[in-house]
Amino acid sequence: MYRCLRITEILRLIIEFLAYEDFITRCGARSIPRKDTARFARTCKAFMDPALDVLWRT
Repeated sequence: MYRCLRITEILRLIIEFLAYEDFITRCGARSIPRKDTARFARTCKAFMDPALDVLWRT
C-alpha cells in the first residue's frame, strides 16, 4: 500500500469526498452508497476507522 494511504486523515478525506452527497452536483458523478462505504471499512485495518467514522457521520 502507498505510504500516503497509511495516514488516517488523508483516508478520511478521500472517503468523505466519495461519500458526500453533493459530489453528484459538483462533479457530475454519483456518490458511493452507504453499503459501499461499509464494504470499504471491511477492506483492511487501515481503512476501517476512517470509513466507519464517515459511515457514522452520514
